[in-house]
Amino acid sequence: MDKRKETYLARQARRLTTGEINRRRFVMSALATGVTLPTAMSLAGRAEAMTPKSGGTFRQALGHGSTTDSLDPATAENDFSTTVIYSRGNHLTEVSNTGELVGDLSESFESADAKTWVFNLRPGVEFHNGKTLTPEDVIASINYHRAEDSKSAAKGLVTQVADIRKDGDNQVIIELEGANADFPYIMSDYHLMIQASADGAIDAQAADNGTGGYMVEVFEPGVRATFTRNP
Repeated sequence: MDKRKETYLARQARRLTTGEINRRRFVMSALATGVTLPTAMSLAGRAEAMTPKSGGTFRQALGHGSTTDSLDPATAENDFSTTVIYSRGNHLTEVSNTGELVGDLSESFESADAKTWVFNLRPGVEFHNGKTLTPEDVIASINYHRAEDSKSAAKGLVTQVADIRKDGDNQVIIELEGANADFPYIMSDYHLMIQASADGAIDAQAADNGTGGYMVEVFEPGVRATFTRNP
């Protein structure tokens, strides 16, 4: 088979895998290139076997876990801890797989002078405990790292914050000591996970105060963590 036909079949196989075309369309396309029916059926079967399916269990082996690990993102320091954070929580911003800074729990953010930053929160976000995300949760989460007695590894990142306040039901305003055009990148730091608050404070060790795609089911420091998908 010549190279052009191989390239065409590979492209059609990808389309079948992603659901852009059905099995019948793929087989007809393959036959049009001159392959036999048994070969076309075999190619279709292989492509369909690669199609992602919902459900099942994903297992991942990680190093660097420690018996001193905890659910507190402020003290996370290894691959195991950060994986737990990203599985169960979200941040105001995140860096995409293309290296672009995008909103996470904030749907947008802006500043006229790089000193006063406005973060507009996504409406309708819920924590695993059923609480709806509010500006108070963001304020309490960041203040947890700013506290005078904070042991957070991110404390140095937020010392530049002079004031943090809400404006309405879905907006957080952060005033800095000085201009910093990169401040939204800082908000994507893995320690700065946004957690549910009560009476102006967060319970950093709570297993159900994240908003992420997976909920903590079992957490054994230095041994394992298991999660269930957030419905």
